[in-house]
Amino acid sequence: MQKVSLKIKQIYGNIRIELITLQLCYMHPSTPRKAKFFLAITLAYAASPIDLIPDFIPVLGHLDDAIIIPLLAILSYRFIPKNIISECRQRASKTEFSLNKSWISILLVLLLHLIIVGLTIKLFFSFLK
Repeated sequence: MQKVSLKIKQIYGNIRIELITLQLCYMHPSTPRKAKFFLAITLAYAASPIDLIPDFIPVLGHLDDAIIIPLLAILSYRFIPKNIISECRQRASKTEFSLNKSWISILLVLLLHLIIVGLTIKLFFSFLK
């Protein structure tokens, strides 16, 4: 039982460091715009209380977070130079985790959800034709 508890703490620590790394990469002045776009989507989805698949659906509800967020993070990392990632990861390991709720973050989350809802409605009506 202790091994499982230790493993969970280790996984949580890794997730925490990666989220901080993503945030630091987003704020880094040398990060390319394309990477910042994907980082904004990744961070907005990670911070969003609304998921593509609601969490009350057994297994799939939590599985989408476990798949979508890492895929978005991997996609974001592809556009960031390696030296920026390593610098931000080092800073992240020394940084305390905090959820900064700014208006920009809230607007990004709302924009992401509006895009998803708009695409869903467009897809729905295209099937009705």
